[in-house]
Amino acid sequence: MLAAHGEIDIDTAGQLGQQMHKLLESGFKRVVLDLRGVTFIDSTGLHVILDASASSDRAGIEFAIVQGPSLVERLFELTQTGSALRFIDEREIETGGH
Repeated sequence: MLAAHGEIDIDTAGQLGQQMHKLLESGFKRVVLDLRGVTFIDSTGLHVILDASASSDRAGIEFAIVQGPSLVERLFELTQTGSALRFIDEREIETGGH
């Protein structure tokens, strides 16, 4: 699991993308991105998340997101990208999503 904190924007999205791709290349069967600590996300951050999701699909890796605060959730609603992603709650982190 990768827990993101603070702002995910043009200045920080590249670092998040690198960390996500390292996890995807590490042989894990499941990768979870925790957005609960994120205070802001822009379109650059959204692109990184969508790219990680697409990469995980191609690699046969389950990719899930723990939803962040309402401001973060709103971006997925406004861009209508939430349906392309899998969101889980805290309980599913420990149970593997089952």
